[in-house]
Amino acid sequence: MKTPIVMKKSNNSLIVPLILVLITMYSCQNNTKINSQKTTISAATNELKELKRTKIDSNTIQKTTNRINIVAKILTTSPSFIDKTKGLNEAIIKNGGTSYGYTLEGSPSPEKDTANSFSRTYDFSLHESYTDHITIIAKYTFDPLQQKLYIYDTAQDSLNPIPFDKKLLLELNKSKK
Repeated sequence: MKTPIVMKKSNNSLIVPLILVLITMYSCQNNTKINSQKTTISAATNELKELKRTKIDSNTIQKTTNRINIVAKILTTSPSFIDKTKGLNEAIIKNGGTSYGYTLEGSPSPEKDTANSFSRTYDFSLHESYTDHITIIAKYTFDPLQQKLYIYDTAQDSLNPIPFDKKLLLELNKSKK
């Protein structure tokens, strides 16, 4: 005859509740991590939206100084800019985007011109706008000392001079610096 094994109730009765408590704590910790990740993603999304709202674009440039308006006109009336933007809005909308625009990235007077940073030249980027991102499709630079407009060639990592309406230089030179 076999001898029955008798277990003490006091030790075993604590194991099951202890396991349940540990499982619950682990589950809550994972939930906290998930919520933390969701919060981080949400914060990043909000930061991107805020960056889009504060980005200096063509509408803002129109409301700023006379000099920057002339430089923007030099850019937007150049054959290169006109060629790159011809039919661009329709193509962007067809691809799920909203529009295109240009941004003043750098300026000799960043506070006055509401540029993103200081530069000895006027630096613009032409971009496509989508609900979740923007894509830069061209970069332009106007050098006020040499009075030349350039397009940035990413493959050659160089600035290439491009034609523009030279009559606008008379207007630019008359404007307050």
